[in-house]
This record gives sequence, C-alpha cells and structure tokens, in this order.
Amino acid sequence: MPLAELMLFLGRNGNTGTLELTRANAWHRIYFERGKIISSSSSDPRERLGHFLISENKITEEQLRQAMEVQEKTKVMLGKILVMIGAVSEEELLKMLESKFTESLFSMFLWDEADFSFLDDELPSVRLIPTYLEAGPVVEEGRKRCLEWKRLRQVYPSQDIRFKKNASTISSAMLSDLFVRNVYELIDDQHTIGDIVMQTHGTEPKVLFALEELKKKRLIAISGVASESYESIPSNIPDHKMLEMGKNKLAFGKYEEAINLFQYVIDHDEQSEDARALMVQAQEGLVRQIYDEVVSPTSVLQLKTPMDALAKEKLNSHETFIVARINGRWDVTAILRITPLPEVDALRVIKRLIDRNIVSLV
Repeated sequence: MPLAELMLFLGRNGNTGTLELTRANAWHRIYFERGKIISSSSSDPRERLGHFLISENKITEEQLRQAMEVQEKTKVMLGKILVMIGAVSEEELLKMLESKFTESLFSMFLWDEADFSFLDDELPSVRLIPTYLEAGPVVEEGRKRCLEWKRLRQVYPSQDIRFKKNASTISSAMLSDLFVRNVYELIDDQHTIGDIVMQTHGTEPKVLFALEELKKKRLIAISGVASESYESIPSNIPDHKMLEMGKNKLAFGKYEEAINLFQYVIDHDEQSEDARALMVQAQEGLVRQIYDEVVSPTSVLQLKTPMDALAKEKLNSHETFIVARINGRWDVTAILRITPLPEVDALRVIKRLIDRNIVSLV
C-alpha cells in the first residue's frame, strides 16, 4: 500500500496506535489517536531533537554534548535538560518540538519501499506536544514535498556539488529563514552539499530546499563538482555475485568490505531483504570490531596532521566534520554524541582517519 493511502485509511477509520515503517535497521513511526496524527519519530540521527535544535541555531554542539552526558546519567528527557541548563526556554522548546514533528512526518514520504505494521493502542508513554493533525492535509503536503524532493535530486544529483556566492553582502530581509541563512554562510566555493548537510546538522532535503531558495534569489550559483575521494566498486559484477562476495567477507570478519558490497546491492535493489538483513549483521560486527581493535569509547583523539596540511588529504564531508571536532579533549563517546551520523558510520570515519595517519590516540 502507498503510505498516503495507508495514512488516509487509518484516519478515516479513527484508529489509535503506532504505524511503524521499517527498512533494514532504519525506522519511522507515526502515532495516531482516534484517527488524528499526534506525533512522529525516526531512527535518523539528524531528525533527533538535539541535532534539529543545532540546525535551527537554538543550541551549540557543546551544549548538546553536555546535555546528553547528563541524560545518560539521569535518564531525564533531553528537552527538559536543555531547559534546566538554560540552553532553551520552555516556549522555544515547545515550538521546536512542533517543527521537528512536522519535518520528521514529511520525511517519511521520501521512502519508496518499506515494511509496515500497525500496533493497535500502542502510543508513546510521554506526550511532548498537544498536537492533533488530520491525515488528509498531511498526506497532501507530504506528496507535494516528495515530488519537489525528487525534482531537486535531479537538479542536484551529487552531494559533491559546490556553490559560490553571487554577492558579497546581503540584507537580513532577503533571508528571513535562519536555516537558509546558515546555509548561505557556508557557501564559499569549497563546501559541497555533503559538507553543508553535515555542518548544519540538517537533513539532505532540508539543505536542498535551502539551496534552491538561494539559487532562485540569484544569491548563489553552482561552481563545480568536487572529485571523488574513493574508488567505487566495479559495476560489471551482477548483484547476486556481490551478495555472495559480501557473505564471504562477513564470514571472515571483514565487515567493512562486506558493508560496501551489501550497500552496492541495496543501491541497485532497494527491496533486497537479504542484503538489508546482512547489512545489519555487518554493521553490528564492525562496531564491535572497531571498539575491540581500534578505539574504545573513552579513547581521546588528536590530530597528527597540521590543519594547514589537511587540504591535501582530500577529506570527504563526513571526515571533514569529524576532524573539526577532534580537539585532544573529547573522547570518542563525546564526538559520537554530537555527530549527526549513525554510530557505525562515525566509527568508520574515525577508523579511516587513524588508518590514514591523520588522527592518533592521545
């Protein structure tokens, strides 16, 4: 069933419960109460409250790190901690929760394929915002955003695209949206789309919408495409052979190579349940392996390569983000707390930086 029809069906029937969409180890959830949408959530780190607040300039990475450290010790909800330490007011938090809710909700329409289930009468134990949305208008807006997103993906097919500014100064009235302004400030003919996604803690759709607005206002223009940092897997090998190669790598504990092979299959066949299930195994194995053999959660990292020499290293957007957060004080856990990447992806970056002798342990 298309997601739109499924949501409309639950709305018309007045159902109460949780609609869960799953794809490998990723998930989206929509919560219904008597047919009305009351909340949503996602496994995507960028859609979590902390990263959303950073993207909206409400808190800093340091405040998020401190709040998450307190949360792990006290189990108090992150939003309440941020209010307690004075990072945001209760009024600001409520407004941000409502915005995050709608962003997370509309992002679900970007999934073309997923497994779904409806859990009758299961709702979150804590109700954060008193919201009741009709399914019809949500579906209509979701469809519009999905079409626009697909159009933008054709306009900007690569995350390696760079932009330049057309004007040195602009008035505040030209950019009333704070996130769009933040994106504009990062335009320097060097940062790629991938860099901007990471640096703003935003989602790719959110960044592309901002770039398109800036381009329509003639404030920026495409200046080029960054060169790829890594060779891709040869494309002349059939998917089923890639899957078998991945299984062999997995059996011998070569998790990173297995992940690359399974990702190749998934990119060609999103419905490959075998590839997605094996991907989860490989990712879990790699996390264990990195913690056992490379770094521990309490390992403190330091840069071995001087900052002025890093430009020659051809770092990708994820590596650039991690490198900028290595200060000789934060341990691996602290860096993971403020990184808008899944744990396995962030650890892969750290391992690569160590392997390339860019980073070492203190």
